Amino acid sequence: MHTVTQREIEALRARGVTTHHPPGFSIGEDCLFEPPCSLKWMQIPHSLKLGAFSYAVSGFYFACEIGRYVSIGEEVQVGRHGHPTHWASTSPVFYQPHAMVFDAAAPVVDVSPADFASGEPIHDIETTTIGNDVWIGHGAFILPGVTIGDGAVIGARSVVTRDVPPYAVVAGSPAVVRRLRFPEPVIERMLRLRWWRFAYWDLKGSPVADPTAFCDAVERAIDSGLAPYAPECVSIAGLREQALRAA
Repeated sequence: MHTVTQREIEALRARGVTTHHPPGFSIGEDCLFEPPCSLKWMQIPHSLKLGAFSYAVSGFYFACEIGRYVSIGEEVQVGRHGHPTHWASTSPVFYQPHAMVFDAAAPVVDVSPADFASGEPIHDIETTTIGNDVWIGHGAFILPGVTIGDGAVIGARSVVTRDVPPYAVVAGSPAVVRRLRFPEPVIERMLRLRWWRFAYWDLKGSPVADPTAFCDAVERAIDSGLAPYAPECVSIAGLREQALRAA
């Protein structure tokens, strides 16, 4: 984990990556951001890739890759891995430091997780993949290793236990497909065009309220030579190295 300083928050903002966190918040070191995007109040204890024009209001994000133009509501949980049910105990006191579990020093100082688990992994880390132009409603829970297709919608409080097809609207616990956002020919065009490759300002004038006319406009822009948006990504590792050089 990396503790983010005020200087690093300012450096992130200068490169198009914003957050509402105060200085001193922790974040996984293996993170990559494609500006512009916003972390707002996200908890990121492990790896995260966040695409351009995407944001999440709050919640927990562990080992996940998020595409472009993704909108995520409050208190969404993505990639929470379970406790080791195949061990003698499921309690984290046997595989995490006491202070991490209870936010206080251990009453017995000469004991550690190594005295029990000997470094055996609790579970394999599974990456959760969220496509482009996905909307995830407040309080959704998405299991590790799930893939959510481009254009999908996840209903509030849904529990997503399996892969979600592109442009499907899912809801419930467990979440099931309720309908598709568009007729299949429109979905096929959207997936073929991959309009999220472009910055929205380069699609100015495209009628977003009419999916078919929007596809027509994107096709014309591509035929006219519109170049995909390709910003320089920002990494936590790069910020840390920059801070060390400046120290």
